[in-house]
Amino acid sequence: MVKRDRWMRIGVLLVGLGGWLGTSASGGDWTLPDIALGARTAPLLLLSRPEVQADLRLEAKQIEAARGAIADLRSRAATLRGPDTPPLLEARKLLEDAQKRWLERFLSPSQRERLAQLDLQWEGPSALISRPILTSSLGLTASQIQTLRQSLADRDAKQATGKIRGEVEHLYAERTLATLSELQRERWKSLLGQPLAVRTVASLPPSPHTR
Repeated sequence: MVKRDRWMRIGVLLVGLGGWLGTSASGGDWTLPDIALGARTAPLLLLSRPEVQADLRLEAKQIEAARGAIADLRSRAATLRGPDTPPLLEARKLLEDAQKRWLERFLSPSQRERLAQLDLQWEGPSALISRPILTSSLGLTASQIQTLRQSLADRDAKQATGKIRGEVEHLYAERTLATLSELQRERWKSLLGQPLAVRTVASLPPSPHTR
């Protein structure tokens, strides 16, 4: 049952990326868009982001290999929409297995460890309720989970009104930290590792203060 639930979550994750997988530039130039910040994504897709490539110190051959793997993931994920039938669940499992094998083949152990941290950073505080293993490891109470869910709903509502994503995410992170105990905050920060500066401003019109 645990494995089935895992693959169902993977299916929702990949299929939910449908809009993002089909946007931006085509082919090997595709980059995970800023609008995906704050949502759970496939770790492999993070390798399309220049700041992630720099943080992991990827070599040119790794970046090129990642582009090919991402193009394949995008193509295959587009075919995995639909009801959770056994064949579809199995296809999603195979896709996740292929991603895992690629990461193990092309990234070093230290790069994979760091990518796991960046994966959590990219999703942000919502990972605390979207990933049961985190909910359990941090020992979140029912009351905390309810508060975190309400904070997440408030964040989504603000983003839907067109508020600046970076500001909304920052406020959401602050509310999340305020919900956690000191011990839980320290544990959460240790899982995130060194903060990554996500370059979302690169996709926005120049600010009058930066011209």
